[in-house]
Amino acid sequence: MKGYLFTGFFLFLAAFLPAQDDFKLVINWEKTVSGEYSENMREAVLLQDGQRLAIVGEVETPRAGKDGLFILLDATTGQQLVHRTYDVALLDDVLLGIAEAGDGTFYLVGTADAGGAAGKQGWLLRVDEEGNKITDHVLKGQAGDDRFEKIVWLDRGAGLIAGFSATVEPGKLWMLEVDGNTLEPRATLGDGIVDELAGMEKGPGSVWLCGYSKRDRQRNIRRGDIWVLKIDEGGAVLDRRIFPAERREKIHGLTSTLQGKLLLAGETWNANGDTDVWLAELENGKRESLPKTFGSDDRDYAAALFITPGNFKWLVVRRVLSNTTSVQVYYDEEFSEKTIFDLEKDVDFDVKRLFWTAKNTYLMAGNVRTGRNNATSVRLLCLGDNESLASKSLPKLNYTTPVFDDENRDGRLAAGERGTLRFKLINTGDVPITEGHVLVSIASAPEGVRVNTGPIPIGNLPEKAEKPFSVWVKADPGIVHGQVTLDIKAVVNGVALVNFPAVIEGPAAAPAAVERTAASMFVMEPDLSGNASRELVAQNKEVRVRVKYVTPNDQVKTTDFKKYNNGLLLQDEKSTTELTKGPNPERPELFEYIFTYTLQLQSGRNEFYIDLNGDKTAPITFKYTAELPNLYVLAIGVPYGDLKYTGKDAGDFAQAMAAQANRGFFNEVSVRTLTASNTTQKLAIEKSFEDLYGRFQKGNIKSNDYLTVFISGHGAARDIDGDFGLIPSDYDPEHKSSTTVNLKEMIDKFLNKVGCKKIMFIDACHSGVSVSGKAEPTDMRIGRLLSEANRIAAGTANFTSCATNQLSYEDAAWENGAFTEALLEALQGKKVLWDDASDETVSPDSGGTGQEATIYANDSFISLGELKIYLEKRVPYLVSKKRSNKDTLQTPVIEIPYPLKETTTLFQIIK
Repeated sequence: MKGYLFTGFFLFLAAFLPAQDDFKLVINWEKTVSGEYSENMREAVLLQDGQRLAIVGEVETPRAGKDGLFILLDATTGQQLVHRTYDVALLDDVLLGIAEAGDGTFYLVGTADAGGAAGKQGWLLRVDEEGNKITDHVLKGQAGDDRFEKIVWLDRGAGLIAGFSATVEPGKLWMLEVDGNTLEPRATLGDGIVDELAGMEKGPGSVWLCGYSKRDRQRNIRRGDIWVLKIDEGGAVLDRRIFPAERREKIHGLTSTLQGKLLLAGETWNANGDTDVWLAELENGKRESLPKTFGSDDRDYAAALFITPGNFKWLVVRRVLSNTTSVQVYYDEEFSEKTIFDLEKDVDFDVKRLFWTAKNTYLMAGNVRTGRNNATSVRLLCLGDNESLASKSLPKLNYTTPVFDDENRDGRLAAGERGTLRFKLINTGDVPITEGHVLVSIASAPEGVRVNTGPIPIGNLPEKAEKPFSVWVKADPGIVHGQVTLDIKAVVNGVALVNFPAVIEGPAAAPAAVERTAASMFVMEPDLSGNASRELVAQNKEVRVRVKYVTPNDQVKTTDFKKYNNGLLLQDEKSTTELTKGPNPERPELFEYIFTYTLQLQSGRNEFYIDLNGDKTAPITFKYTAELPNLYVLAIGVPYGDLKYTGKDAGDFAQAMAAQANRGFFNEVSVRTLTASNTTQKLAIEKSFEDLYGRFQKGNIKSNDYLTVFISGHGAARDIDGDFGLIPSDYDPEHKSSTTVNLKEMIDKFLNKVGCKKIMFIDACHSGVSVSGKAEPTDMRIGRLLSEANRIAAGTANFTSCATNQLSYEDAAWENGAFTEALLEALQGKKVLWDDASDETVSPDSGGTGQEATIYANDSFISLGELKIYLEKRVPYLVSKKRSNKDTLQTPVIEIPYPLKETTTLFQIIK
């Protein structure tokens, strides 16, 4: 299924708040993660780094069974990072829950159906960040069906699993705890009334569970009544509640609030035989004004619920009969029907989870039917607001004194013990926090003491509010008693608002005496707190390492730091190095050096350390897999009217791009050329843009790839509104608007949603066969319209053939347009000169003297900036030699927006 969303559609929120009258939502991007077979998401969690989304579920298999599914995605782009399936039993293997441990591993739980007498079995997987198995347990409770359904990660550094087992009394939850590879039973829960488990949510120092009840006549509990339990981390019940199922209520979403409340969202049947939105709220043994119901004449239900910065409540409402999904936002305590954003054409989008991923950015995750034999795929939709829900100001933070809770309850971390360091952050300012992280590092501790690797998101912290945080700490067996000192830092918008220490009595190396004057060196970056293996997976070829060196020596030089990678001394002076010197704040008689080095990684394993006069850092292992980008090319040359060389323009450019293959810069080169009359009709051109977006949706085009679009043809004002149009080969002048390709729409609808390096070349303002032709006055606005169309190409380098009120020309002497002729020259290595007389760059063959301009790197590659300078000088020169009228010259307009840079390598020079 293509084109789920009507991306230009949004509604303003009326009667919201005076300050929110201008509130609106836009779609930042959308992504459908499609596999070879039907895939279904059961649960998703946003990871601690706030940048990745982990998803579990199941995938259909050719043998008519199911395998467990684990997907890791970039939450900022939707790019697929990991896609793994797991098969352990004969029939259906399904993953239902996931928890992030904070040490680079994930715990996945579900059921494995072996069929026959074996039945269903509880299934636990522990995997690393690449999806590789660390532990794979199939744990049955001795007889009958057993299943794990939910898992949350506790503050004290262990996972709590809930499910059902034939070995547990009916009506109770099977509870287990996992730590590392060890699984231990916990006391059952549920008072004998539990029939189904609908949700499990982590709260501050607590865990919420909810589901549907069994029939219990003595306690007047009906089948289907909703039960809710709140427990502490030891399993003691803190709160319980039963909601009578008067009209078959069903839970679809739940969230734990900053204040420790639980909000439930779902549906209830009404007297008319359809469903309405149903909401409930619990706090400390009491019910608030909810449950609340509202709805339309449709079958409505609440699919997901989330509390955002500033205490805004986001509710996703699904309308079954009309196949629509809407987003509703509330600031006050009252819920009502306030639709502010409809996904009117997002058919069959079953939203499971709603996340706040960054400032003004929200992510919906769920399933969507793809139209292939009623198959489903995982669906992501990223929404952004216009900064009306979050302040841009910097808040003020304070903190409470950290308190350490350990298993022995003596405030000390013994060998082989674990505990939780608890503290609160208090927003003492007048604006809410909308982004930021708590960073925890070990200031002093021996090997064997581990903590959260973080960063821990601060999340939603309104003004004048406080929020509890916890850091789990573990000690391996056999460690000598002493002290552990942690450094805790809260960073918001890149600024450390608070920074404080936490001391834990327990196993640590004896601290050095204050009078010690020996040198010491430790790693500041990358952050290795809690990473006992000191292994990291590098995403880029370059990685920065910073170390702090404290010494009485005031003569330390950059060259004193010796760098070793895989046992070899590095002497690559091209890598960036930096050394700063200052007094040590704790010991003024000592000097503190900060050494920064940019390490160039090799493909594979990189074991790196720094040596300075015998003082060595412990090795850090970087795992890096070099991946060359692919090049995707769409070249369009429309044969229409009096233009002779548009097809040759596109063909020559495509040939130059094809020559990029097998030269070491690109992995694969995929070229599509449209030059024939039947392939350059309006529908064919529009389909070619949609196909590019489709390839990105399927994961064929990745974030490090290059996408180049080249267009040569006639440009025209598409309609009275002045949108730029590309004239196709089946153009009908009597029906200009309906037979012209709306380039602006193609860019906005398809090209902007492709997340990679994008470059667009447009030679589409031709006036006639040669530069001696005369331009019609109405054609002179084409350059302006084209420039406006290009400005909406987000993140795309735009190379436009002419400026406002200019035209583009072609000539028989070139057998190309002037713009294309100059472009092909640049790709063959021709460069502008630095003219000694005029002291500026000039076009080749212009009669200027001097050497090739020193702005160019002496290599076989051309960058975006180099190409820009060449075209800006060369195109006007080529046209001036053919057309003497200085008022009708041709000057390209070139824009290189962020994240692309002028130094970004474009292509290898073809020689």
